[in-house]
Amino acid sequence: MLARLYIKLPFSLTIPDGEEFPIHEYTDSGYKIKLLPPGMSGQQGQQGDANSIKMEGKPAFQADALYIEFYKSSFSIDSDSSIDPPKDIMIQAINSFLRRFRYVTQYAKQTCQIDFQHSPWQIKYFNDDGSELKKDDFEHKGNIVIGSRQSKTFLFNYTPLNKRIWNDIHSLPPDYEPPPWNTLLLDAAAELPRIGPAIVLTTTALEVFISSVLNVLPKLKNLDPNLWDWINNRDNRLKEQYDKLLKFLIGHSLKEEENLWDDFLSLKTARNSFVHEGVAKIGEEIVTIQKAHQFITSAFKSISKIREWLPDELLWKEFKYVVPCEVSMKIT
Repeated sequence: MLARLYIKLPFSLTIPDGEEFPIHEYTDSGYKIKLLPPGMSGQQGQQGDANSIKMEGKPAFQADALYIEFYKSSFSIDSDSSIDPPKDIMIQAINSFLRRFRYVTQYAKQTCQIDFQHSPWQIKYFNDDGSELKKDDFEHKGNIVIGSRQSKTFLFNYTPLNKRIWNDIHSLPPDYEPPPWNTLLLDAAAELPRIGPAIVLTTTALEVFISSVLNVLPKLKNLDPNLWDWINNRDNRLKEQYDKLLKFLIGHSLKEEENLWDDFLSLKTARNSFVHEGVAKIGEEIVTIQKAHQFITSAFKSISKIREWLPDELLWKEFKYVVPCEVSMKIT
């Protein structure tokens, strides 16, 4: 049997018309799980009623529903049994995809988790070949919709999903966990327009990143651990790490990138000001949303630049896309 789960996403994906997505599957807790290409929920209005959308010059549409199939020899579908698959298995499958999607696309909104309890969802049961079960085979579990909540807003935020991105998502294993500094930077972007928390998260991301790098580099250089502990535990640690310690270990310093270094120093100042005074400032100048966004962008660029200097053993996967989209709509 198969159980097909539909859940409405809190965001939309821009997908080319007619795009053919290969179906990927894996197993978890005794279930074979297949992720189907996202589709339309039929609940329009969240992204506005655009008259036309194009991706890479081709017609596209907004998909806001995720479809996942669970296969097992049989499911408990009578009205007295618990939902099968269990909610935790369904939530795990949903969030596995969303975590990988967020990392591959670098989508800054909070899409790594979904509020299952308050999201419209439906699960329906079929025979293995996708044919309908006989009505006598089930009571109410053949068509379940719970926790439904709707809102109408107009957010012009188009997140492309084409076959290349889809395949990159599935090039990562289902249990893939993105680098923690990357997740922190995406969280920082999602915090805006809350400037203070965004700046703290950005600084924390840089601290986590450099600590993870400097924990491994000395071993590759065969440095004495005691000597390294003494070097690495000096005052003004973060600045020293991005300057002198990197220079010592890999022959490069972030100081070589003047714009990135200036943003790095200003970010530290703004972070200290917010933590100690409650207001993010650089001197007497209060940090704006635009400036905070610049800090986040610079942090991403700083990490990418340092990645170019690192040995192959320390490299992580990066995904970068330029997908032109065009939108037109009639406002009445």
